[in-house]
Amino acid sequence: GINAEYMGAFDCLKQIIHSEGVKGLYKGILSPVAGAAAENATIFFAYGQVQELIRSYVSQLRDRHQPLPLQYVAICGASAGVAVSFVLTPVELVKCRLQVQALGLSSTHYRGVWDCVKQTIAKEGLKDGLYRGHISTMLREVPGNMAWFSCYEFFCRLMIPEGGSKSDLPAYTLMSAGALGGMSYWTAFYPADTIKSAQQVSSERLSFLSVFRNIVHQRGIRGLYTGWGVTMCRAAPANAVIFGVYEETRKYLDLVT
Repeated sequence: GINAEYMGAFDCLKQIIHSEGVKGLYKGILSPVAGAAAENATIFFAYGQVQELIRSYVSQLRDRHQPLPLQYVAICGASAGVAVSFVLTPVELVKCRLQVQALGLSSTHYRGVWDCVKQTIAKEGLKDGLYRGHISTMLREVPGNMAWFSCYEFFCRLMIPEGGSKSDLPAYTLMSAGALGGMSYWTAFYPADTIKSAQQVSSERLSFLSVFRNIVHQRGIRGLYTGWGVTMCRAAPANAVIFGVYEETRKYLDLVT
């Protein structure tokens, strides 16, 4: 079996491959793929809707060819963060609980994603069960998406040639800006994610501050950044692809509408 104690990310990787083979790295992939689709659809829909709302109220910004100032981009990002937190909290709670069960650290047995959802609601309710850690998720998503979209737009505008526009940028430049935006998001607000995960897998209902104090007391400030390196390795390529696909899709839709 897999040892629940790992000496680091690469030790975890080696143990899983040794015990289950490469396919073990992709166990339960359907749930995160569905979650990621719902997450990104919600984020970009909310981001676009708030952009439209701002343009309808601010007369100087009604020209859609004029980019929004970065402070408005930040507002759109924050709004997207509020919206997506309602999708992410239950998705991440189920993911965390199933991962803890896979390590043999859970006293509750779940037969799968939907069984975990049903048992959580039946035993703990919606607010205190499925949405446990929601405030922590919001504390990550609201400022996180402000940073994500603002940094992405900032890096894009930094690379626009004089007299040009974002549509002049090649795909690899947009993807580079997306990678930097994703790294900015996770670096700035990673501790909130660490605290949220600890809340969701705990058998007790713990407050954000109590979990924060426990982690700092036991592991120091570095404990809040456990797994940061692995997350960066994932965040850069993942966000490069997300923004690359987003921009190409937006260009296509502009052509056909």
